Amino acid sequence: MVSLEDIGPELSLWGAVLAQLIEDALDFERHGDDRHGYRLEAHLELNRPGTMLHRLCGLAGVDRDTVLAAYQRRLKGYAVAKSPTFGPGTARLSSQP
Repeated sequence: MVSLEDIGPELSLWGAVLAQLIEDALDFERHGDDRHGYRLEAHLELNRPGTMLHRLCGLAGVDRDTVLAAYQRRLKGYAVAKSPTFGPGTARLSSQP
């Protein structure tokens, strides 16, 4: 019989692979592609999910839709943070200029 202790490190490894996929896709949004194309591949995989994401999620023991939702939340957070109307000095307490 296989115990959780036996597979825990493997699940952690595949979870780290998924986390890196998300980070690479976010880096594509921030900086564009890298010379090896890793960021673009990650971006494409998370925006047009295919067999690789399905396989990675299975190996990590997580739901694909949960991974995609986490990516979309992070992506939205990045979009808000880079918005010209968000950030220090942009909030106003009154309608006065």
